Amino acid sequence: MGLRHPVELLARPLRRPCRCKPCKGRLVWSGLLKTAGAIVMSPEIGFVLALLLVLIVSWLFVHQTPFAADSTFSGPAIRFGLALFARP
Repeated sequence: MGLRHPVELLARPLRRPCRCKPCKGRLVWSGLLKTAGAIVMSPEIGFVLALLLVLIVSWLFVHQTPFAADSTFSGPAIRFGLALFARP
């Protein structure tokens, strides 16, 4: 095609005709409702799942002393942290 002169570029129309469905100024309500529902439901689902996880873990360690529960979680956490941030 080659380079065009700037005057030729200004002479042609700036907008091309729309080849999509004619939807000028209309909202697709079904898509809007799905998006709004996902925005509202996502944090609620995450909150419920986190609450269930906390309840499961607390019931698993209900008969342990705080020291035993702390040592159960701090050992792997420290090892994972050291492995994660260790320089090769």
